[in-house]
Amino acid sequence: MIKVSKPKIRFKKFNDSWSIKKLSDTQTCFKDGNYGEAYPKETDLTTSTQGIPFLRGSDLDNGKLTLTNARYITKSKHNELVSGHLIEDDIVIAVRGSLGSLGYVSPESVGWNINSQLAIIRTRKIEIIGNYLIQFLLSNRGGKEISSHITGTALKQLPIKQLKNIKVPIPKIDEQSAIGSLFRTLDDLLASYKVNLANYQSLKATMLSKMFPKAGQTVPEIRLDGFEGEWGNAIINDYVTLLNGRAFKQDELLNGGKYRVVRVGNFNTNEKWYYSNLELEENKYANKDDLLYLWATNFGPEIWKEEKIIFHYHIWKLEFDRSIIDRNYLYYWLEKDKKRIQQNTNGSTMVHVTKSMMENREFLFPMFREQQAIGSYFSNLDNLINSHQEKISQLETLKKKLLQDMFL
Repeated sequence: MIKVSKPKIRFKKFNDSWSIKKLSDTQTCFKDGNYGEAYPKETDLTTSTQGIPFLRGSDLDNGKLTLTNARYITKSKHNELVSGHLIEDDIVIAVRGSLGSLGYVSPESVGWNINSQLAIIRTRKIEIIGNYLIQFLLSNRGGKEISSHITGTALKQLPIKQLKNIKVPIPKIDEQSAIGSLFRTLDDLLASYKVNLANYQSLKATMLSKMFPKAGQTVPEIRLDGFEGEWGNAIINDYVTLLNGRAFKQDELLNGGKYRVVRVGNFNTNEKWYYSNLELEENKYANKDDLLYLWATNFGPEIWKEEKIIFHYHIWKLEFDRSIIDRNYLYYWLEKDKKRIQQNTNGSTMVHVTKSMMENREFLFPMFREQQAIGSYFSNLDNLINSHQEKISQLETLKKKLLQDMFL
């Protein structure tokens, strides 16, 4: 046992030094899913409604146990395989296949079972709390510790005898409890935001399919209160002008300059920005709040939200009479239309949309006030989606920082 100094980040009320021990020097016990001749056969598998989850490595996801693609065994077979029964605060680890993947046993996953790819780490609670240990194992330090005990070359594995050699920093139980509770709170917040995000995204997809008329119809299935009457029927070219971007030679793209040059890749990744000092016709620039359309590689509408820039050849700027067509409405119509295009190309996002094809796409629109209401509805929904995505990103960054700095 080695006495060590404090971690970088610590609750103020704790001052005792931590110890580092191998798990073999604690009263932690280990179990695996090697059941010998009793191992489930195909005939022992059943449905989710009649069986017990029989977890594999693919069911472990960054500290969580998931049932998205889980298999199930009969209750009679489960009762045979008692060594693999999960109890609360267990840690499940992949010892074959997706080596080192981890899952924590919360109350809802008590009583599940494990297959031969997995092992159970079960601590003695007056010594190490599982909810603390799982957080250490998920940290960078813990991940390196796990990786250092993987054996084999062609067939890598993580035998239990190697798991026992994993070194773990161990504070007093009350500090372990505080650390575990902090991460549990973060995980609960993350889970809540992710559920809400999925619900908002699902709502948006549903409303995009129902708040615009279906093919051959002139009124939508769902309509905001206070609006009635048939929608106008036209083609894009009747109301929208597609302006071509600037085709640059490679030597015209600079590493610095007066204007940024926005390319398709800048919307989809953080691809390197190029610049230009060229002074061009005004219609080669995009300003804040302009509506653009990417037409090569990845395609679809984008609203430019930053400073004046030059847009590249693979992007169109859309010009239209804003007293007749609401910009947000047009954006969401084009987003909906993008899905129609994808449906006709087997869902591919790698589509080359020609200018003549886009100009002749169907364009349905209601009276201007209803356009504004529809645009506002989806814009508000997108704001909710974006705020949840940002909060999830912030929480994940915070968790990563704490995992790095709250352990030795």
